[in-house]
Amino acid sequence: MPEAKEKVARKRKIRGQAVVEYSAMLAMTAAIMIMMIMLLAVFTEYGWRVLSLISDFPYAD
Repeated sequence: MPEAKEKVARKRKIRGQAVVEYSAMLAMTAAIMIMMIMLLAVFTEYGWRVLSLISDFPYAD
């Protein structure tokens, strides 16, 4: 019987690890999405300045 208890304990540990990994990935994905939305907002507001700086840069002389 002790073997059965060890199997159950191992399964619970694996499930707990999966939940922790899933939660970590969910948090990182949410953080990346928020950063991308903020970057989009900045480029939407100041996009013309960035484009004018890039267009004035002499690529080939």
